Amino acid sequence: MKRILVLLIIICSFQAGKAQVNDMALGVRFGYGGGVSYQLGLSKTNRVELNGAFGLGGSYNYLRLTAAYHWVFDVGIGWNVYIGPAIAVGSLFKEDAGVGKGDDGLYILGGGQLGVDYNLQNLPFQISIDILPQFAIVNGYDDYYIDPAIGIRYVF
Repeated sequence: MKRILVLLIIICSFQAGKAQVNDMALGVRFGYGGGVSYQLGLSKTNRVELNGAFGLGGSYNYLRLTAAYHWVFDVGIGWNVYIGPAIAVGSLFKEDAGVGKGDDGLYILGGGQLGVDYNLQNLPFQISIDILPQFAIVNGYDDYYIDPAIGIRYVF
């Protein structure tokens, strides 16, 4: 896995100067819990992504806001790979006190995001697939989380 990640970073570093980040994009991200996703371009190769999510589980429910900073690399016409740090703040509502490690209330997670997106050439839409691994900093339900997701956003 480390070799694949290092190879991906090396390949993307050669393409960094050609990346084109959208000014703004708004849509949905479907992972473990769905929610609203907003991207704001900061430069040609950097952006911030904000995701507001909610999850309804059998033994717990949560609300979460995740912020991620992306370095974006162009890998082909319309295709981008992105990677960057992320932090999440949320509120956990457990139905069973014996489930998980954390308590009800505020939690904070830290980690990163790695994904690929495609900007449709003749339509103002972006499709993405990503993974958001995170670890508990304060009061996590578990020590480690992994959140794969598919997103679709309107670009403007």
